[in-house]
Amino acid sequence: MEILVRETGRLPMQKTTCSPKPERKSLEGRETINTDSDMKKDYVLSVADTIRQQLLCQTPMSVLCSWGALHGFTATVCKGMATLMFKVNGRLFKGHVLIAYNEMDYYEIYLKDNNGIRQLHPEACFDQLCEVIDEAIERGDNPEEYAEFCEQEKAKLLRGEIG
Repeated sequence: MEILVRETGRLPMQKTTCSPKPERKSLEGRETINTDSDMKKDYVLSVADTIRQQLLCQTPMSVLCSWGALHGFTATVCKGMATLMFKVNGRLFKGHVLIAYNEMDYYEIYLKDNNGIRQLHPEACFDQLCEVIDEAIERGDNPEEYAEFCEQEKAKLLRGEIG
């Protein structure tokens, strides 16, 4: 298996699989893709960059901060689809979020951690990305419970217990 690597100023690209323990390459600031793949590297980078831009434009900065997802965006291929992958450290989920562009012009959203990978949403539109991901990794589906959690965290912050 031949791997092509070159420096880039755009999103890093790495070979990965959607299995629980993918082959990992630590290549910050580089592109990597399996040359056996049918998917063109420039296409994957372009799609992943578009996903990243849509996610960042539609998601408030405070929400991105609550996910712990301010950096580490990676272009990859998952299940034969161009994918944006990033690490999160949310209240409800810690691991990787994968947003894959399918041929139906929708996004498939996956969560991957040490327990494996699971599909979060099979057909999300770009304007649903923030809502779907935030509910799964940070906010949950109970607004009152999340508001109480936020108030408790705010009180800890004001008391100097977290910094």
